[in-house]
Amino acid sequence: KNIRMISLKAQGPGSILHISFNQDNSCFACGEHDGFFVADACPLKERFRREFDGGFGEVEMLNKCNILALVGGGANPQYPKNKVIIWDDYQVQSITELAFQSDVKAVRMRKDRIVVVLEKRTDIYDFVELKLLDQIETFNNPLGLCGLSAETDLVLACLGEKVGEVRIDLYKQNRTYTLPAHATAITQLVLNQSGTRLATASEKGTMVRLWDTLNGKKVAEYRRGTQTAIITSISFNRESTMICVASSTGTIHIYSCDENIENQTSSFAVFKGWMPLAGDVWSAKKIYINEQNAIAAFGEKEGNKHIVIVLCASGKYYKYSFTDGASECHLEETYMFAGRHG
Repeated sequence: KNIRMISLKAQGPGSILHISFNQDNSCFACGEHDGFFVADACPLKERFRREFDGGFGEVEMLNKCNILALVGGGANPQYPKNKVIIWDDYQVQSITELAFQSDVKAVRMRKDRIVVVLEKRTDIYDFVELKLLDQIETFNNPLGLCGLSAETDLVLACLGEKVGEVRIDLYKQNRTYTLPAHATAITQLVLNQSGTRLATASEKGTMVRLWDTLNGKKVAEYRRGTQTAIITSISFNRESTMICVASSTGTIHIYSCDENIENQTSSFAVFKGWMPLAGDVWSAKKIYINEQNAIAAFGEKEGNKHIVIVLCASGKYYKYSFTDGASECHLEETYMFAGRHG
């Protein structure tokens, strides 16, 4: 999936429990205390809304189609938190469900697979027959971390069995391996759409690492900052030439993954080796928002303008743009997409 799902803390009645983008960032889904809705990300436009008595902690889209995976959430969940409800919005009803012994932490979907993430296990199902194909034991995974390629070859990234470890499954090559991504617990784990690149971050939140999934080698390392922070989302653009990183500092960092486009490097690069931050790669561009809990993703380009969409736990929506040569990002639009009835 192109962006890491985030489950947002409840802020009161009618508040947001969950926000996530779909596989290509063209839409997003929002779970609330009293239902869920799906909206186009750019331009912002609600597609449909379903109201219930209970809450939704996970709302996973399958591209732009009518099928959703739902999990109950909040103090009064609409469905048990240990069940995945497969919802057909054309029929406006549940068509089947999967039940588990423990709470479901996240769900990922593509047209041929459903992946259900539990705290210590990740289950892979065939989408059509709902047949269990694989069960992977993982390290403690309260955030429901999991990456699933959206296109062509099936690639799965999940936690390994040790702290800081990532397991990569390349199904076409019938190959599985683990890589020691971080020294501390992983808090973000995101694949690009094709599954060829993996971005990770740890609970320290100071570095983002980029990996080649075909060989397990580290491609790049980016510094978010020097102080510990919670990285709330990482997203690739469609071409995988950039990533945007949102954190609890209220900053969205944009890094180039293209060797021909410069990020900022420390001015002390000549001293690398004995100065701890010398030569580190810092973000090429930054967006400052007054929000500690937000996710960000690249929208579809508009001419020569790159688009970044930011969705906040407060219900605020921001659309920013920038061009390749510019150092600044420009705020184009801001709205409230949820929370008015809170």
